[in-house]
Amino acid sequence: MAIDDQYKTPVVLDQKKDMPNYQDLLLESVDQPWERALTPSKVPYYINHKTETTHWDHPIMIQLMSSLAELNVIHFSAYRTAMKLRTVQRQLCLDSLSMSSAVSNFDSHGLRAQNDKLIDLPEMITILTSLYSYIASNSKAQISVPLCIDLAVNWLLNVYDSQRTGHIRVLSFKVGLVLLCHGNLEEKYRYLGI
Repeated sequence: MAIDDQYKTPVVLDQKKDMPNYQDLLLESVDQPWERALTPSKVPYYINHKTETTHWDHPIMIQLMSSLAELNVIHFSAYRTAMKLRTVQRQLCLDSLSMSSAVSNFDSHGLRAQNDKLIDLPEMITILTSLYSYIASNSKAQISVPLCIDLAVNWLLNVYDSQRTGHIRVLSFKVGLVLLCHGNLEEKYRYLGI
């Protein structure tokens, strides 16, 4: 999906003043001819310099969405949905994150009993950075932390912020991650109060 003309020019930010240190890592989440840019409200979008187009979705998220469409041949909707969620879970490397670790991380960032509040992109990225740093240090597989963070942000914005305001509810943030992490479904329901 292309974005409005007003956002086609990348915003040049003073990295020391405008971006926390972890943001410059996210600039490395795409390869040429792609470039990661930010809207004035700090929402990421992607520029393909070869085709001279802009997209809300990360290039790998575009490929992921195409692969999900290929699963539409699965006859039963429950199996089709499960396969799609499993594909997203693996691509985001959340199958390596236990639910208890996710909940502990949320609590350490002050998200307990904050479900109705809004969380902005810098806060999401801070929490995702600590989650993926934990996954990388405890996983046998090599993961790209900047890529995983960028894909997780892209996923959360696609699901909960289609207008790209840069804010979602804390409960939405938790649901989007808890449902994709490794754990028992009943425990996930219990944690989310479903």
